[in-house]
Amino acid sequence: MDELKQNINATMQDKSKFITDILDYSLKKKVDDKTKERLINLVSKEFEKTGIVEVEIIERLSRIEEMLSRGAESQKKEKGFSGKHHKPKETKNFLSLFNNSEGLKFLTHKFNDGKRAYDSFIDLCKKEFEEAKQEYKNVPDALLRRIEEFAFSADPKWYIRIGKDKFHPNKGWSEKSFIEWYNKKGNIHPGWDNEWNREMIIPFKESIEVRAGNLSGIMDEAIDLALGESKSNFLISKNNDELDLAEFYTDVDMFQQAVFHVISTIKDRAEKNLCFEIKIRFDNQTLEGGDFKVITITHLNSEATKNSNDPSFAKGDLKTIQNNLWGLCNYEIASKFPDGLRKKIFLTDNYKDYKSFIEENQSIAIESEAVEGFSHILKFY
Repeated sequence: MDELKQNINATMQDKSKFITDILDYSLKKKVDDKTKERLINLVSKEFEKTGIVEVEIIERLSRIEEMLSRGAESQKKEKGFSGKHHKPKETKNFLSLFNNSEGLKFLTHKFNDGKRAYDSFIDLCKKEFEEAKQEYKNVPDALLRRIEEFAFSADPKWYIRIGKDKFHPNKGWSEKSFIEWYNKKGNIHPGWDNEWNREMIIPFKESIEVRAGNLSGIMDEAIDLALGESKSNFLISKNNDELDLAEFYTDVDMFQQAVFHVISTIKDRAEKNLCFEIKIRFDNQTLEGGDFKVITITHLNSEATKNSNDPSFAKGDLKTIQNNLWGLCNYEIASKFPDGLRKKIFLTDNYKDYKSFIEENQSIAIESEAVEGFSHILKFY
């Protein structure tokens, strides 16, 4: 009987290893989506037949499913199904209403006069919100949904990320218990209440704006998640004084996901070419098109392995970063390429339409002083 058990265990381990090997192959290679879907179905059936349930396998399946989901969203954007263009200035202007308006501002700021009756105040906010959606038609849908859930949903579903997990406050201006509290308290603002301010107002504010003192922490959290235990292998330098002064409106969740993927790509390249230095800088720059908040993440001494105008260069992980930053900021790569020192633009609002950008976009030659390594440059309004 013991020998039989040992044989069964060995068979299970072999099958487990075989499954994880296939999953790894599908993640590393460009396996098409239909094949990935068939793979998920096959592995699920094997779970049922053999009882194999391992954390490694489940994690790999989750990554494949996430990739499939991202791929579907990417196709929608590329084919124009979303109907929205990359207009980061519109996103900035829309979110600026939370700092300068008669209604939306006071969803997150304390009232000036303390005389806001609930119904008339929420009606004003709805009016401003709908008018802003018409004026700024290209604001990313995820941001609009978060605002709607926070301000106008009776069952709010917006979330923030804490580490790798999503946290749902389940609180908002139109939720029943909040309305009851608000009306009982003589129309005082929730910002004056420790609980509502801590659990509703501040989390929402920090989901739509990188506030002063927060950028370094946002970056650190993404770095920790991306590098994991290998972080000790890296030398990371940041200009923390400037980072702490940074303030700009954005979808903080999508921005942090983009940083996570940037650092993940650096980790992969570092392990291949033994370059383990990362330099992160923030500064304010006046450039063509306006004033920008510029974040530069550089993998020091690392170089691009493909020509700058190679069609396959703008795929894979870089495409994921591009999708994360769509509608939020302009994004480009500066590096030493096999065809010289070049800058490759991934997202810009300097073109009339995205189709012409794709057709015309060629890399731009740059001076050697501008290149310390493979650099990801994010430009927020």
